[in-house]
Amino acid sequence: MKKSDGNVKQCPEQPGYRFRTACTIKSCKFYTEHTKNKCMAIDTVFTASEKGITDSELVVLKFPEHDKKTVFSIRKSAEGRVHSIMILHQLAKHCEENESQTDGFPYVKGANALVDRLVKTKIFKLRLLGLKPWMLKFLCDDDYVRAICPMEVKFHTLFKLKPKELEEIKTYVKENS
Repeated sequence: MKKSDGNVKQCPEQPGYRFRTACTIKSCKFYTEHTKNKCMAIDTVFTASEKGITDSELVVLKFPEHDKKTVFSIRKSAEGRVHSIMILHQLAKHCEENESQTDGFPYVKGANALVDRLVKTKIFKLRLLGLKPWMLKFLCDDDYVRAICPMEVKFHTLFKLKPKELEEIKTYVKENS
């Protein structure tokens, strides 16, 4: 924990944010109502291995309303989503560098409700990912995706779709590309 000016605490996430009594940034991943400074990064001591926060610690510090099994499920789901986002970013980057927009999917707004729903999701709109509707031809091609990333990717969880809905999108995109 960094300190300056006596009792002023330095936020581990925001370099310009300091506080005396307790953190007030409720959207921070370290924020918790259950510790003195309301900051898990400042108020918890990790083991020498720096393994991170355990599910038991998360139950006590962040999710006291859930049991350990539910917290494990929340963590596993979050890890899976982050993993899928990283793969999606690499796929979009690969498409941008190696494929032509004219060879991609000719997206027409309103032509298919599921495709429209996918394109409107927050994940699809993230500028850092660089996704564009024309890339759907390549992203919906399982062989193409496997050639770039041999790991299994659960895109339906990212876009909050049922697996069946994602398969319908893939079929539509293949038929109309």
